[in-house]
Formats: sequence, C-alpha cells, structure tokens
Amino acid sequence: MKIKDCIKQIENIAPPSLAQSWDNTGLLVGDGNSAVKNILLTIDVTPDVVKEAKKLGCNFIVSYHPV
Repeated sequence: MKIKDCIKQIENIAPPSLAQSWDNTGLLVGDGNSAVKNILLTIDVTPDVVKEAKKLGCNFIVSYHPV
C-alpha cells in the first residue's frame, strides 16, 4: 500500500472538509507514492518521535498536530 492510499483511508474517517480553515492537513513531508512499511501514530511530531519511528522501521507518521 502507498502512503497516498493510507491518506485516503484516513480522510474517509476524517474528511478534510471538516477541518478548520487554519488546520494544516494532509501530507506535509514526504512522497505519497512511497510504499508504507510501518506507521507510527502520535499526538505531536518531535525529534524523539522521529527517532522512535526510525528505530521501529516506520516510514509514515500520522500525527494529530501538524509538524
């Protein structure tokens, strides 16, 4: 599965049309055509979260707050 496919599934649950005008939604960093290896879910993307994602072999981070 590609990252863009995962994003489509997330947007089925939380449509971008429900976001506030100031919300920064969607793919902010990376390539949507990349294959998903593992996904890390977090509230905030911090340097420690990025380190954890690398350690766990995750190439897709889904966060509640934008980077």
